Amino acid sequence: MGYMDLKEGKTASASDYFRRAPVAFGTTGLAMVEYTLGHERESQQLMAELKEKYAVGFAYQIAQASAWRGDKDGAFEWLEHAYDQHDAGLYRLRYDPMLAGLHDDPRFAALVKKMGFSE
Repeated sequence: MGYMDLKEGKTASASDYFRRAPVAFGTTGLAMVEYTLGHERESQQLMAELKEKYAVGFAYQIAQASAWRGDKDGAFEWLEHAYDQHDAGLYRLRYDPMLAGLHDDPRFAALVKKMGFSE
């Protein structure tokens, strides 16, 4: 629900959902909320925490937050980590609204093909 609210611009509600989520998911969401609110420093601190504590097992979520923040290179770097880790989040790759900003990048089509997803 937090992701949906964030996508709809309901940052207060999204923040509430993310604060109640399991810690790694919550940190991911809050990094995106803080970025949306223009709190770059707070968002960056949350991203650093994600990368330090949850690089293994939450690479897909780090890619989501990177994409939301407009960091395409970072998002693709973390999607590659997710691929290498066989991250279950990758099944949402083509339809995840948090990754919508990546769809026009040739690296996205290459990853979709690499994953073996149909066009």
